[in-house]
Amino acid sequence: MSKNTHKQYKSTSPKQTQGIACEIVEGLLQQNKRIIGLYGDLGAGKTQFVKGVARCLGVEQVVNSPTFLIMKKYPTRHSKILFLYHFDCYRIEDPQEMSLLQFNDIIQEQNAVVLIEWADKIENLLPHNAAKIHFEVAGDCERNITIQV
Repeated sequence: MSKNTHKQYKSTSPKQTQGIACEIVEGLLQQNKRIIGLYGDLGAGKTQFVKGVARCLGVEQVVNSPTFLIMKKYPTRHSKILFLYHFDCYRIEDPQEMSLLQFNDIIQEQNAVVLIEWADKIENLLPHNAAKIHFEVAGDCERNITIQV
């Protein structure tokens, strides 16, 4: 995918969303893209996507949204990616709150994937080359997933 490329997927189940997540993250890692902003309404599939990335990277812990903790760090069993950072910025009121979590240091780690739910809340802190994935509810179990790199 070249700069500003959009690719769309349609998911009809949480399991399918997780499979799509694995495909997407493998492609992004080949492009050396490790910072991924996730956009969409509540229930649109962002956390299912994170679960799929975690499984793909070999995370053995249960993954759920860190809404109250803001950030969780998971070790992986991947050969090059040692950690998965999962941010949920839903409760962030001021992007500067992210400095308390060492966000700027974390996004510099070359051996980590960083997934950010509600990335629109901290848009100005994302690196210019971050991938953006948009989730849209298209029906009871259907989701449209659009990746922008």
